[in-house]
Amino acid sequence: MKTNTKSGLHITMIMNVIFLLAGLLMAHAVSAQTAAGKVVFAQGQPQAVNTQGVSRPLVRGNEIFSGDKLITSTGRLQISMVDGAFISVQPNTEYQIETYNYSGTPDGTEIANYRLDKGGVRAITGLIGRQNPEAYKVNTAVATIGIRGTGHNTRICQGDCGNRPDGLYHNTWEGTTYVVNDVDSQDVPAGNGVYAQDIESEIVFMDQPSAVVAV
Repeated sequence: MKTNTKSGLHITMIMNVIFLLAGLLMAHAVSAQTAAGKVVFAQGQPQAVNTQGVSRPLVRGNEIFSGDKLITSTGRLQISMVDGAFISVQPNTEYQIETYNYSGTPDGTEIANYRLDKGGVRAITGLIGRQNPEAYKVNTAVATIGIRGTGHNTRICQGDCGNRPDGLYHNTWEGTTYVVNDVDSQDVPAGNGVYAQDIESEIVFMDQPSAVVAV
């Protein structure tokens, strides 16, 4: 009996050490995560939700990480990414940094994939988009946006754009972008804008000024 008791205590101590080490390794992994960007302007009460579903308020100087979903509510955000890209996130927007990696020099691992679930953004692409355009994408429920240039506005309307129909509005103000969905694909040169109602609708050109939001 004494031997069994000692063995049980020994096993418990070992398990406690294992759990402690696992916790320390997890904490180190989180703290060592490389930032994808930094908040340079914040207005209102924007927040970020990480891949574990944990939210945190955002203020100027806070870091942004791959996987973060940016939620502005009635506020605004301006983000400077580490590759030099600049993103202005408009009010009532949900914009996710889906997958982002940049080591500092082009090495084939660079990627900048974003997802716009709601609202609008104005973006200037950085070195990833300029040096490897295929590594840059903005995904939406209606279409995927890629680039052959550097500046675009994108807006998802979901009953929050006044009299405008719901759908995707996108324009280019520098270079050329392209929009692709299940049935269509269009290049969008600077000074032009397009609209698509849903993922199975034709992408049509519209007269859209290159304003802060693409509507």
